[in-house]
Amino acid sequence: QDAFKLHILILWNLLDVAAVPKMPSPDVTSWFNTTFSTMDDLHAARQGSARVSTSMITTAAVGRDVRVKTGTHAQHAGRVEKPALSWMIAFLARFGFTSWAPDFTSTPYSLYNSACRIIAIFSFQQALLAQAYVHFGPVMSHANDFDFLIKLFDWYVWDCWFHRWDAERRRPGWRMRLHQQKLGYQWRSRVRACGHTPLIN
Repeated sequence: QDAFKLHILILWNLLDVAAVPKMPSPDVTSWFNTTFSTMDDLHAARQGSARVSTSMITTAAVGRDVRVKTGTHAQHAGRVEKPALSWMIAFLARFGFTSWAPDFTSTPYSLYNSACRIIAIFSFQQALLAQAYVHFGPVMSHANDFDFLIKLFDWYVWDCWFHRWDAERRRPGWRMRLHQQKLGYQWRSRVRACGHTPLIN
C-alpha cells in the first residue's frame, strides 16, 4: 500500500508536505475528449506509442534527484529506483499527457479520470516488476491484483486527496497553515523535552 501511494504522489508531483493537487487545464481535457471516445481507445493507448515527447513531461523526482528535502514522502522518494519514473513517463507519453492530474471537478470514472487510473496502476505494476520499490518490501502478488489496486487508488485519490483538495478550495491556504501548526507543535514539544519552557505557546 505504501509503495503505491508513494507512486501516486511522485506521478502527481505532490511530494511537498503542503502540496495541493492542481486540476487539468480546459485545453488538456478538451484535447483529451476529442482524441479518446471509449475505454477501448484508452486500452489501445496504453499499449501504443508516445503521443508527446518525454522531455515535455513533469513528475516529481526520485532517488538522488529529489530536491524537496522535508517531509516523509520526499525522504521515501529518495529511496525509489529510477525505473519507477521511467514507467510513469512512458505511460503519460502514450496518453499525450505532460503531467498527471485527475479532474476532481468531474466524476471518478469519467473517461479522462479512467485514463489517469490506468496510467497509475499500469505504471506501478511495471515499476514493481522492475524492483523500483524493493526498499519498501512490497507484496509482489499485488502487482496483478487489479481489484485491490483499483480500490486502493479510488480510496487514496478520490477519498483522501479529494477531500484535501476540496478543503483547500473552500479555505485557500488551509494546507500550509496546517503544516505550519504542526511544525510549531513539534518545535514546542522538542523544547519541553529538553526541560525548557517555550517562549511562545
